[in-house]
Amino acid sequence: MTKTLINIFLIISFACLAIIIIAPFIAEARFDAAERLIAGYMWKDAEKRLGEVIKIDPYDSRYPARLGEFLFSQSGYKDNNIPLLNKAEEYYGRASGLNPRCAEYFTKQGQISLAIFLEDPSSMGLIRRAFANFKKAIEDDPNGFNTAYAVGYSSLSAWKYLNESEKGIAIDRLRYSLKQKPWYSEYIYPHILRETQDPELLERIMPEVMKKRWVDVDKIANLKSSASKTNVSNVILKSDWQGAGLSENNIYKDGNMYWSGTIYGAMLFPKGSASINVEAKASQADGVYPYMLVSLDGERAGSAYVDGAEFKEYSFSVNTDGGVKVLGVTFTNDGGNKNEDRNLYVGKARVREK
Repeated sequence: MTKTLINIFLIISFACLAIIIIAPFIAEARFDAAERLIAGYMWKDAEKRLGEVIKIDPYDSRYPARLGEFLFSQSGYKDNNIPLLNKAEEYYGRASGLNPRCAEYFTKQGQISLAIFLEDPSSMGLIRRAFANFKKAIEDDPNGFNTAYAVGYSSLSAWKYLNESEKGIAIDRLRYSLKQKPWYSEYIYPHILRETQDPELLERIMPEVMKKRWVDVDKIANLKSSASKTNVSNVILKSDWQGAGLSENNIYKDGNMYWSGTIYGAMLFPKGSASINVEAKASQADGVYPYMLVSLDGERAGSAYVDGAEFKEYSFSVNTDGGVKVLGVTFTNDGGNKNEDRNLYVGKARVREK
């Protein structure tokens, strides 16, 4: 009798061991099948198959995360998408429980909480929950570009609802993203202007490394040196502007700025208070017009959102010690789409004594 019980126990043990060994292979095969269903737009079958995968192997965090990602993407096609968003957040929560060191899972939970809030902005608790997850993501991945960009970019959609601490986190992560990949300004700057209507935020998130890229110290020095040997007036003509885009191969001509970068011109300033008047016009893309920074000898003098297709003057007040100064005009947010191209066109600039 005892021997029979031992044999039964061994058979059951071997069977369980076989299931434990084989289950991950079965789950992976069905997971691949689910991916093929998604690629074939067979979404109901794909969701069902992913659910089966999780039941077969409930310990692999990739599976609930993939179902959460699938449901999150599907929510964009539904009028009443809150139930799908709630399910997506739940599955990402399961994934982060299985793998609490994965910053992506916490980032996604935060993004989904914000998406639910924006559908029904009645519970500020959703924003607090989103940022609790964002903080965990940043703790796990403080130097990751993807985490920083996702946290900063998605936070902008709920900007007017954020408290100062949350805005600080978003600004810090956007600044870090631009420090790592300055060319992402093409995506970040238009989104900031669209979501916050605060052009000065562009300068707040601009890391020092980017500010230095906007200012060509050698160009300023050379212009001042050559200007002191010629007759310089209080006017810069359209044809006088010099400069290039952030890529030195993109040379500007006649103040036509088709890429982000800075143009320069030398002017004669009176001592004391004066007004700089810059003619500019623009073309927009995605509903966003160019943002223009104006500098004097490399120091900020003002900024403006150029929102017209016809030339008009933008005025900036300064106070100087007089003499030859180099005026800089920076185009910060180049971008476009298939049908539109955001460009800045700068005409004459003149100085008027106040």
